[in-house]
Amino acid sequence: MEASDALRRRLTARWPLIGRTDQRQLAGELLRSTAGGVLMTGAAGVGKSALAEAVLEDCAAAGWHVVRTQVREEQRHVPYSVIAQLLVHRPPQRQPAGVIGAVIRQLRAAAGGRAIVIGIDDVHQLDDASVGLVQHLTATVGAKVLLTARSEASDAEPVKAFQRRGLVHRLELPSLDRTEFTGLVTEVLAGVMDGVSAEQLWQLTQGNPLHLRHLLQISARSGALQREDELWRWSSSPDDQLLLRQAVQQAFAELPDDQAFAMTVVALAEPLVLDLAEQVADLNALEALEERRLISVQPAGATLAASTAHPLYGELARAAVSIEERAQILGRLAKEASGRRVNGVDFADGLLIAQWRLATGEELTTEEILDAARLALARSDAAVAEDLVRKLWPRYGVAELIRALVAQGKAAEAEELLAGLTDDTLSRELAPLRALNLLWGLGEPAAAQAVVDTSADLSEQAVAQLGILLFSKAEEGHRPDQRQLAELLRMAPENLTSDPVIACCALVLRAYLLTFTGRPVQLVEEVADGKISPPDGWATIRGATEICHVHALGLAGRLADARSTARRYYDEAIRRGDSAQIGVLAFEAAVVEMWAGNHREAWPHLVESRGHLGARTPFPMQAYLASEQAACLAATGRIEEGRSVLVEARAAFPADSGLRDHLAWGEVRVAAYAGAEDLTELLQRLLSRQVADHRFSNAVETAYLWARIEPDRDSAVRVRELAARCDSELFRIYAAHVVALAERDPNELLEVATTLESLGYHGLALEAAAAGHELAAAADQRRLATELAHRAARLAERCRGLSTPWLRPFAQPGQLSARELEICRHAAAGLDNAAIAAVLGLSTRTVSNHLQRSYDKLGVQGRRELAAALPDPELPV
Repeated sequence: MEASDALRRRLTARWPLIGRTDQRQLAGELLRSTAGGVLMTGAAGVGKSALAEAVLEDCAAAGWHVVRTQVREEQRHVPYSVIAQLLVHRPPQRQPAGVIGAVIRQLRAAAGGRAIVIGIDDVHQLDDASVGLVQHLTATVGAKVLLTARSEASDAEPVKAFQRRGLVHRLELPSLDRTEFTGLVTEVLAGVMDGVSAEQLWQLTQGNPLHLRHLLQISARSGALQREDELWRWSSSPDDQLLLRQAVQQAFAELPDDQAFAMTVVALAEPLVLDLAEQVADLNALEALEERRLISVQPAGATLAASTAHPLYGELARAAVSIEERAQILGRLAKEASGRRVNGVDFADGLLIAQWRLATGEELTTEEILDAARLALARSDAAVAEDLVRKLWPRYGVAELIRALVAQGKAAEAEELLAGLTDDTLSRELAPLRALNLLWGLGEPAAAQAVVDTSADLSEQAVAQLGILLFSKAEEGHRPDQRQLAELLRMAPENLTSDPVIACCALVLRAYLLTFTGRPVQLVEEVADGKISPPDGWATIRGATEICHVHALGLAGRLADARSTARRYYDEAIRRGDSAQIGVLAFEAAVVEMWAGNHREAWPHLVESRGHLGARTPFPMQAYLASEQAACLAATGRIEEGRSVLVEARAAFPADSGLRDHLAWGEVRVAAYAGAEDLTELLQRLLSRQVADHRFSNAVETAYLWARIEPDRDSAVRVRELAARCDSELFRIYAAHVVALAERDPNELLEVATTLESLGYHGLALEAAAAGHELAAAADQRRLATELAHRAARLAERCRGLSTPWLRPFAQPGQLSARELEICRHAAAGLDNAAIAAVLGLSTRTVSNHLQRSYDKLGVQGRRELAAALPDPELPV
């Protein structure tokens, strides 16, 4: 499929400058403060020229006289090749001295007393005579220089000449990091790319913008780049993979024999305890591989472990090994590992040794294989467990196989085996596991409830029953049994069941209960102590545990930790490539940004989450997602779109589903952001259900919203009493906020705003400051009103796009400059950037920059919303 015209234009147009704000500012400061200028160096394609052009545009906007030159490779041996680009009018003199004089005169005349900056792209190709000329200009007319050169050309004579004279300060431009890279992709595509695709592009381009441009242009033509709904997806073409594989294979072919062997050893057994690797491979060879960055050595508990530095390295190294060589190496590892320890750590455990023995062709007993499979399940390595049990299937290991399938999310295959069991004892034993598979794997709560009733083990039955109660129904008569809740919170998962898969489910239920029954701080502490940790196996359970941890950090007032932890978990999910796990973590990343008041930054995460979550995704993720999407849209002024999301979501849930409470939370926020006046009944009904279900964390948030909409003594008492039932200090700050509102205390509101801002909850801090300003102004407390107004204005700048009724004094569209207003009126009239640039005599990039700043000031998403947001042309701006 051919790329659309719009996509082709975006990919071939001048790209936005992403991730270079600091370097852009620093370059400008250096040009203003140093005598000579700036030299920007970096790899080919890293964006030196684009950054230099942006800096020159800043200089022009500041009133400098700007001269742009570029040196081509064929000019490097042409004396004074740069003169033609410096001259406005060619003088009659043909002698160099006469021409140089003309350059000086014309530059001075054109500058008219303004500062002069000369931009030279690819200065490493400049001829010697031109180098002398430019140096002369810095001395005679005080011109500053802005130079670019490739990093590898730093020893070129022209570059050394400028540095030798102390004329320039060098700035080295790195490739974009992952966050900057993702931002660039989002800007260029004007939409969100799913995380897996972005990670693959990052691996291939290593953050180089030029490489990314070429790759996306090729992919757009081939159809490898496609937009599905609002999410862009990219699939690597065979040619891309072939080129990469050829490059790696060539690198492997150049390795000495001892290093090639060491690479094979690590690839076959990674992560491999380094002390064990040294028993089989040469230590010097391992060190050389680490220096070449083909393997990495990282701490692993009390020891070190070696792994290949890139998944492709391991894949290609393993593919090149013969069956005989593989058996020989793994046999040596198994022999060396048996009974050997270092620093109190086994060289390898029984599971690894069993796998290595099997790989050599050695026969293991049925019990040895089953023991290894059970050990793999206990360590959440369900794929290994399945592989081991398959060696005995179908005669032995049915229970272990079913557990391995459930833990990998192979729900349909597991249910087929469970439904076909003929052993009644085994069927009853596995009934709780079957119920959980039906609930979380297949999304069939009614079938899950029917199976639970046949369970023989009361503790395992309680886990399954609790899962059903919490995540399917919560109507009267089916409320969670508080004794079960208390019991589960008291007991560690391993004390509830010997089944490792059900123990994982118990673990995530515990994480959920601690988070939402008002114990987020306890969950954070238990994760830190290792009492709760996301399991490596069952991806959906791992993702659910991780989002509970992130959410608990946010509820505990540790927003910075929540953001960094969400990023770490998300990156790990991307590397694993599990779509459901990516979806839930993208969702939680959005929640964190909304807590911070960054609703615009939250939206791309919500889009990605929707692209990865299927209708059968475990936990009430569809309801959560719809609720947060609706709230995010409404908080940024898109009320009707938010309502539409909720209408669509409600149609997907039965009337008796407890998940509708999550939709009600979205509904009440949309109504509040729309300025609805009487929400008492809706808030009261939702709060009553949350308290009855012991979801005290949810209840605090509902009561907090209620008290901000209708501040009075009763609402403040309600928040304070609910906060007292929880362990979060953030909830105490919530209580202080609403008490200050009820008592109309602007000084206390300033204190609350200061505290919330320091914790990163900028949207809530803005609310407190805005309310405090209104109260102080009404009481004629001018100094306090001014301080609160300045704080609110600063916070409003950080929370761009946030638009709620109680923020109106500080969420009005920003004042546009005359130039911005002029450009916006042309854009609203339908002119594209190139046409506007031609009409106004500006560069297209300048127009683009002005428009983006205007969008931010006006709180709009793009051109289509401009007309309604612009001030009346008959009124003064």
